[in-house]
Amino acid sequence: MGVRPSIRAGCLQSKTPRGASLRGVFFAEVRLSQRTRLFLAAAIVLVAGLSSAAAIYLVADDEPESTSYVIVGDAAYPVDPTRTKTYVRQLERFGGKAAVLFDDFNRWFAGLWQGKALGVTVGWISIATAATSESA
Repeated sequence: MGVRPSIRAGCLQSKTPRGASLRGVFFAEVRLSQRTRLFLAAAIVLVAGLSSAAAIYLVADDEPESTSYVIVGDAAYPVDPTRTKTYVRQLERFGGKAAVLFDDFNRWFAGLWQGKALGVTVGWISIATAATSESA
């Protein structure tokens, strides 16, 4: 039972036997080792991640919107209310030095997912993911 071409609706179609595959017709069958496939996957993850990170970094705005302002003379300056001495003093008074430390850590970690820092974070995550999938 061979493959025979037939013309249907003006286009050339080939009839393949049931269960046959067209895999070797369009693409050359290449057998890659598992190590090579993992290396290719790591390279794809790295390229996609770094290009996404670069796009995020170039497009993102680094200046956060402020919720309060301090007016000095005729100029208004944006101020983060969580960075004032009064806020830190009250936080330390109610929760101790550990509360201040955890608040700083929480704000740093939340800052990783906004603005240009998000692009840097995505870049490092893609590098780490590519490195771990390559070494597996």
